[in-house]
Amino acid sequence: MSGDGFPAVLACRGLAAGVPGGEGLHDVGFGLAHGEVLGVIGPTGAGVPLLLDVLSGLHRPSAGAAWVLGRQMRLGRAGRFAGAGLARTFAEPRLLDGLTPTDLAVLAFRLGQAPRHWGRLLLPLGWTGGEERRNALAVLAFVGLGGAADRPLAALSPGERRLADLARALVRRPAVLLLDHPFAGLAVAGRTHAATLIRMLAAEGMAVLLADDDVSSLAGLAARILVLDGGRLIADGPPEEVGGNPAVLRAFTGEAGTGEAGTGEAGTGEAGTGGAGG
Repeated sequence: MSGDGFPAVLACRGLAAGVPGGEGLHDVGFGLAHGEVLGVIGPTGAGVPLLLDVLSGLHRPSAGAAWVLGRQMRLGRAGRFAGAGLARTFAEPRLLDGLTPTDLAVLAFRLGQAPRHWGRLLLPLGWTGGEERRNALAVLAFVGLGGAADRPLAALSPGERRLADLARALVRRPAVLLLDHPFAGLAVAGRTHAATLIRMLAAEGMAVLLADDDVSSLAGLAARILVLDGGRLIADGPPEEVGGNPAVLRAFTGEAGTGEAGTGEAGTGEAGTGGAGG
């Protein structure tokens, strides 16, 4: 179940994972419903990036299970997630600079069809069927890159590259979207545009898991926030409840207090924007 009591489109239970000499996850579980924006945050080393890697199939957990649309996923198999209703963006977009945004979206669309249509992966990207190109151009127009659809990715600004990565994730119309620090490096206008897109996706029924270091950004979009500390889930609730949770305050500041949790290393008594790497 999600935090609102609705059936979860994404559900996970008892997730555990570790990186030698690094962060880990310990018995993490939660649900995410259709149309819900769920924030996730934590101090440096809390395990937020690892959680996204596990859910997107990039890191095999040592224990636990996850379901998308009621179907149990084979965790650790990234290629299986594209066709199973789950997609992810990256804090540092992983783009092939020799491609255009259209090429990138077409390639993502083809990968989402595998293994039913492996042969399409062998087709030149310059050769696209009508459905592929229509989907690519539609999603690029949605994110605001319609005017740059055929420019090389290497020529795009950092904000445009982040939008191209979002378009890649959206082209298969996933039921669940994992957003990894989508506001990083964006100016105010870019952050506002990204927030508007997230609200639109949720309004259309997409389930969004949003990882970010800025509590104020999460509070403006997410009705619920998960807080990880040391790889353990220490809070799950509305932003105002989480912000006053003593365990959350200790995680970010090292001591309990009466203000809201910030994201700075020293804490400021209110939502901040720096320091929390997850």
